[in-house]
Amino acid sequence: MNFTLGAPCSQEQVSHIRPKPKRERQSHYRAHIASICYPEISQGLIKIAPYDMPVIRPNNIIPMVSDTTPFDRITSKSSNRDSIVIFYINDDRFANRLTHPWDYTSVLQQYEGVIAPDLSMYIDMDYPERLSNNYWNKVLTAYWQNRNVNIYPNVSWSLPDSYEYCAAGLPHRSVIAINSMGVLKENFSQAIWLDGYDYMLKTLEPTCILRYGPKIIGEDDSRSIYLENKQLSLLRYGSKR
Repeated sequence: MNFTLGAPCSQEQVSHIRPKPKRERQSHYRAHIASICYPEISQGLIKIAPYDMPVIRPNNIIPMVSDTTPFDRITSKSSNRDSIVIFYINDDRFANRLTHPWDYTSVLQQYEGVIAPDLSMYIDMDYPERLSNNYWNKVLTAYWQNRNVNIYPNVSWSLPDSYEYCAAGLPHRSVIAINSMGVLKENFSQAIWLDGYDYMLKTLEPTCILRYGPKIIGEDDSRSIYLENKQLSLLRYGSKR
């Protein structure tokens, strides 16, 4: 399926979108509401037109580890501080905590690195909600970056009409992170992912990509570091207590 970079989807393309179950939709809205409870988090940040997205500085520190720790496990005594914190988990496992990010700054500083928040931008969400979630992802990235957390920009996108605002504010020639969990479930999702991936690489020209999730045919693995995917390990082998 072909797309024009940054263009709205056609009716035929949108017809391939399968609506999410009601329970999953509700979790999206809870995450969205939780994220806007404390708008003062965004005060003082440098922002860029036309979407007023916060400006994220480049991070050119290439991590020396591939181990990952989900955000909801960072305070666990058993978690490995020599790992990279990820937000590639269900929104309702972390969204409510992001209303008070100052509570987690000192803990995040103890880790090797942090991949920036990833509030969902599912293709069945309304455009304003997808835009808002992307905005708050960047607000929190800039907030922690200004407090000396070694945070990597998380580059995510949704439908082609999101590409421009998803790239806005993100650094050029930086180490970035990209997730592909769930992409292989449908051909439409894979086509959207590859289209957005190409757009982001051309626009941001990353020096290195921290990749989480399965490798997608067509991606540039020559500049990618593939992180340990604990979600798949748990599915295969179960949780060890």
